[in-house]
Amino acid sequence: MLTLEDIKGKTFFLRSINPDKWAKVRRFNFTSEDLGPGIDKHGLPVTGLTEDSMITNEKGNKEVVKGTRGILEKELGLEEGQLKKGTLINPSPFWTSFTVKMETADLELNGDDPNDQLKILFLAAQNNIAVGIKNRLSKSEYLLYTKEDAAKDSNKKKKVKREAYRIFDELTIEDKTDILEMLGVKAKTLTVDIIEDRLSDVVEESPTKFLAIAQDPKRKQKTYVRKCLDKGFLTMQDGAVMYGETVLGYDINSAADNLFSDTNAKTREALKIQITGK
Repeated sequence: MLTLEDIKGKTFFLRSINPDKWAKVRRFNFTSEDLGPGIDKHGLPVTGLTEDSMITNEKGNKEVVKGTRGILEKELGLEEGQLKKGTLINPSPFWTSFTVKMETADLELNGDDPNDQLKILFLAAQNNIAVGIKNRLSKSEYLLYTKEDAAKDSNKKKKVKREAYRIFDELTIEDKTDILEMLGVKAKTLTVDIIEDRLSDVVEESPTKFLAIAQDPKRKQKTYVRKCLDKGFLTMQDGAVMYGETVLGYDINSAADNLFSDTNAKTREALKIQITGK
């Protein structure tokens, strides 16, 4: 949960990141959205505010830590208790009508302004809003982030892409062909230029995916299994990778693990003879 200290001195942005669940389209720039509070397990509004609490300090003495509800009531000139959640019998008039209106693609919020502080704490507590780019989930409909957060994420992505291109440049044309084959591209009949071009597109568009394949320590073993399947030395029967009557696995990964285990040394030798003819 965000605190006032977390948000002071920062500018936050709220962005809609998922399509409307019913229409399956994003909000148009000329429309607005009103975001109201979710409901907690007690049936009360989720406000993101805290109450006063008692702690024991370093000297062993009890002291009161002011909650954000009381602080913001004072800063906003509200009556004491006006920002309380209320009860099921007596709902809070404030939270019953409270919404955050999004009228632009990115709603900008000032972490030093009490009105925006209330909105930031409120938004950060809603379960359909991800706080920070790295915390984005598939269920997240909105993203609450800072410029610093966006810059870190951008730098991280650029670093991954630079690493992907470095690995790409070190690969042999055979390695590049194998990686394309693992991505489902029939690359063996392609020219060198086309192979380079196709794989560089993967690096540009999906550098993380490329690195996961290129840096897989078992990539060559998996490639070997695929080649043996292509040549008919291994076969697929009822979803199993077979060598004769022997089941090596039920996918490329498990077949590669089994084929290159110590117990299958004779099988590897037999395949080598079939492939090389000696």
